[in-house]
Parts: sequence; structure tokens; C-alpha cells
Amino acid sequence: AFPQSYINRYEAGGAVYDIGKMEEAIAARALSLELYRHRSEGDRILHLKIYNPNEEIALSDILPMMENAGFRVIEEHPFHVTMPEGAPVWIRDFKLELPVSAKRKLEEVKPFLEHALMKVWRRAMENDRFNALILLAGLDWRQVVCLRALGKYLKQIGFNASQPAIEQALSQH
Repeated sequence: AFPQSYINRYEAGGAVYDIGKMEEAIAARALSLELYRHRSEGDRILHLKIYNPNEEIALSDILPMMENAGFRVIEEHPFHVTMPEGAPVWIRDFKLELPVSAKRKLEEVKPFLEHALMKVWRRAMENDRFNALILLAGLDWRQVVCLRALGKYLKQIGFNASQPAIEQALSQH
């Protein structure tokens, strides 16, 4: 059952969609994500919903992942939902602000961002500012991994710029 705070916040169509995402997360026994834009908010605002059937996730585990992806986290709405079969699911709905330099349409970067965020969550991809290139440059996770590897290689051969300096330069250009 949805808590009253959820019922007050979302329309029935959104709840139906969330039930599908929660069922998907329960079946996979893994976290599920949904990046979306709310009709009533401007072009620079997105939302990320995280559905987790396993446990409530600490904010300190989630926030760096989103900030390194290039977002500014504005607010969060957490919900604990009990499915009809008794399975608990935690939904976290984050309101995210896009950087001014993000010019890509959500439809272009959504699959890349969701895939990369899942990779970071599973620790199959590093969590650093190189990940912002997905949002800012429309790269996929493999391209970001290659650029990260090149940045580390440059450091090994004596290139003077630090990793944060390389990340910043790539993000700004």
C-alpha cells in the first residue's frame, strides 16, 4: 500500500507506472531507476526515481553518484511502500537541476544516464566527474571509461594536469 504522502503527491497514472517499476525491481531483486521530466517544471529540472526492494539506501551513498553525473540535487521525497504480497520497496524521488551547459535533450541521454548510474551503483564503473560527460556530451558509459583510462594514462606518463583538472576541462569543452 502506498503511504498517504505518496498518494498526495502523485496521480493515479504515475502510481500505475511506479507499481510496474517496483515489480521489476522485486523480480530482479535489484535497484531500478527512472529518469523523467515533470510537465509542470522547466527544462533544467529532471527527476530520478530509485526503486529498491532490498533496503533503504543512505543519502550519502546516492548523492555523490548524482553529483558526479553532473546534477545538482535540489530535493528528495522518500516513500516506503508495501506491495500486496508483502514485499517492501523504497522509492526515492530526487529533483535534479541540470547544469546550464547541458544542452542535450532528455530523450537523447536518458538511456545512457540510467545505464551508467546502474553501472556505478553496481560498482562496475567508477564514480567520478568523468561521468558528467554522459549528460554534457552525450557519451555512453564505454566512451567515458575510455576517456577516464586515457586520463589515468596521461598521469602515468608524467602529464602535469590532475584528474579533477582533466575532468573539468572535458566537461567545459
